[in-house]
Amino acid sequence: MATTHIRTCLFEKPSQAADWARFLGFKGQDKKRGFYFNKEQGIYLVSAVGHLFELAGPEHYVPELKKSWQFKHLPVYPKTFHVSLSEDKKGIFKTIKSILAKTDELFLCTDPDNEGELIARDIVKHAGYKGVMKRVLFSATDDGSLRKAWANPVDESVTNYMAKEADLRRRLDWLVGMNLTMGMTTRLRQKGELKKGAFPVGRVITAASLIVLTNTLARRNFKPTSYFGVKLKCKKASGDEFYCTLNMPEQYLDPNSGRLLSRKVAESFAAAAVGSKMSVSSVDEKRKNVSPPLPFDLSSLQIAMDKFDIGAKETLSLLQTLYDPPLSAVTYPRTDKRHLPESMLGDAKRIVNHLNNTIPHIKSLELDFGKRPKCFNDKKVNVHHGIIPSLKSANLRKLTDKQICVYLAVALRYVAQFMGDYCFDSKAVTLRLSDAITAHCKATKVVSFGWKEAEKMITGKEGQEEEEEQYLDIEEGESVLIVDAEVIEGKTKKPDLMSEAKLVAAMEKPGIYVSDEKIKKMLIESDGIGTAATRSDTIDRAIKKSLIRKVGKGLEATKMFEMNANYFKNMDAGFTALLQRAVKSATNGDSAEESVLEQHQRFITKTLEGWN
Repeated sequence: MATTHIRTCLFEKPSQAADWARFLGFKGQDKKRGFYFNKEQGIYLVSAVGHLFELAGPEHYVPELKKSWQFKHLPVYPKTFHVSLSEDKKGIFKTIKSILAKTDELFLCTDPDNEGELIARDIVKHAGYKGVMKRVLFSATDDGSLRKAWANPVDESVTNYMAKEADLRRRLDWLVGMNLTMGMTTRLRQKGELKKGAFPVGRVITAASLIVLTNTLARRNFKPTSYFGVKLKCKKASGDEFYCTLNMPEQYLDPNSGRLLSRKVAESFAAAAVGSKMSVSSVDEKRKNVSPPLPFDLSSLQIAMDKFDIGAKETLSLLQTLYDPPLSAVTYPRTDKRHLPESMLGDAKRIVNHLNNTIPHIKSLELDFGKRPKCFNDKKVNVHHGIIPSLKSANLRKLTDKQICVYLAVALRYVAQFMGDYCFDSKAVTLRLSDAITAHCKATKVVSFGWKEAEKMITGKEGQEEEEEQYLDIEEGESVLIVDAEVIEGKTKKPDLMSEAKLVAAMEKPGIYVSDEKIKKMLIESDGIGTAATRSDTIDRAIKKSLIRKVGKGLEATKMFEMNANYFKNMDAGFTALLQRAVKSATNGDSAEESVLEQHQRFITKTLEGWN
């Protein structure tokens, strides 16, 4: 009698195992205590409950830290990090280990991200599994996507880099978080400024909190300043009138703001200009085409949802409900990629067809499936890609208003990929009053709204706002008469309160919040702090740890964090982004893990020495 070839699928959470049991046609009796087993197919389905393993605490390496935290025991640099099984998850691991012991072929079916990969690899390592192992990658949870993923598993080596990166980040976060939290807590207790609890410090959470503090202080210290300009009313020989703006000579402008701060100077220029003639010195007219913006990744969608008063954490939560069964309406949400695999181009008509039924207004849009949108590019994706509608249609009547808002944004951005460019004519006119004084005016004229027709379905904007100024018919060398001049006063605006979405954007591109010019020059486009998958979680932790707090629809730094912010001058967004670049370099194989760990250890040692 031939022995059955046993296959096992390992999932990240019980709900995934239940979804796959339905998809694979398991019966009610196939559900056991803690797992599923279908005898006919010879398939086990087992699941973790998130991370089963965690790094041991500092007291594992330095027992004295169990009694009290003291500088003399810091820093703690483990030669080998000890990973231990969480006490409350021993029963779950025991079940998984027993099943893996009789498994011939293991399929890793955890989420296709770094954390999902690490969850699976930790289990495999500690269970001692040595058999055949494959990775099942699915970016959507509808049956069609699962069927395709199940039929085309990849070699486990394809995704091993994600576990490697997650493990390195785990160790680095431990080094920075454990050592500096113990150090800062000890420092504040010595000064009598902290009676109980710990003061949390972390590689990313502290940098994010410093960004919020910068905004908090800028708002508190803001003092409005008036500035001035001169608007000229001009008449052409034909009698047509138009307006332009006087360009103030540089010597009258404030060197810091680049603005004219003197009303008297503005008034004198306005008075002198009336009755004078100007000649058109240049007319720069161009037709510009703007391609559709790429599909959303998580960060860009969180930023887009800010205008609908949906926070970053809530956006991710709504996306997750749209991704998970039974809805299965969008692709994997925790992605930092905005392009799509070229193979997905073949699904475009099917997706748009079901969107036509779900969102009737889409039928009125002009779509061109003959064009190859730039978003389909294999070189710009890995196991992740942009967020788009899945092959399964959504029933909007069963969604909440906020779910509909998120779904429409994703769907209409996808549809926009198959629409024409937004096309407009731009005209910039320079007029000369004298050798030293000029004026300018500019305007745009929409030729074709293209993809913006899809965008306005959710924003409600009609697009005519694009034509803010009269599109001037004027030629170079033409002479005009200044018939009137008006002094225009403006006031500097208080910085907006930092919202969750704005903080996500700042973490993604932190350059504006970096004061050190040397570091700012070193930053590149891809440098950020945290990842698309973790930024909203980091913000949530910072709130729970009382480093920042919610104020209305925004965020501000707490007094506790502000009082101690000077201790963290070397942990700003710029420095943290450079450390994160080093992590990427190590996981890409461009540098050794040891060098990255040593770099962080040097930083930790120097910081603790400054605090003690």
